[in-house]
Amino acid sequence: MLIRESLEENSNLAEQDFDRFHCAFSSGIAIGDVWTRDFALRLIFSQSAVAHHAALLALACSWQGALILSSQHVDALVSQTMVDPQSDSRNRERAMLLGVAGDRRAIPALVRLLAECESRDVAVASARALARLRAVEAQPLLLAIAQHTNDLGTRITAIRALVDLGFQDEAVGRAAKLYYRQMVQSFGKRSDSEDSDILQRWRDEAERSLD
Repeated sequence: MLIRESLEENSNLAEQDFDRFHCAFSSGIAIGDVWTRDFALRLIFSQSAVAHHAALLALACSWQGALILSSQHVDALVSQTMVDPQSDSRNRERAMLLGVAGDRRAIPALVRLLAECESRDVAVASARALARLRAVEAQPLLLAIAQHTNDLGTRITAIRALVDLGFQDEAVGRAAKLYYRQMVQSFGKRSDSEDSDILQRWRDEAERSLD
């Protein structure tokens, strides 16, 4: 009740007293308060840049409970994402939320975001969201990233997304083994708990090829 009273007291609280706003808001999210979750869903469409960003971060990165986004939420998030797909850093959180939403209408926006964004974090979030949405139509782009992108973190995310989507063909295997060989050459042998059985097999094959 205290959290609700603090946040509802003034619609401009985030701008006027960020410390107080952030304390109440983060506390509500941390304890899994459903009212704070719903308040955050309203704030992701706020005109206040501070409140908008705080809500995106909280819902995408901190909220641990159930999160159901309506078709209106999805449409609005897609619209926000497309305003500046190249360089808006908040598109990371938007991509994460669109993946959680489970609405396949978000796939074209996420594909465009992955193709055009300049941020590694946004690219990783978009690839993961596409995997969650079972976006098999993203396979050509994900494969191109897995084969050619210089950033190793983005490449392994694309490879994992391809495997999650059911693509375990020779082209994906080659991209995976090339990645693992580069990792071994740069950092030595290591295991990765995020790897599926097929990725572990490709990793083992890549390591043996260097012995």
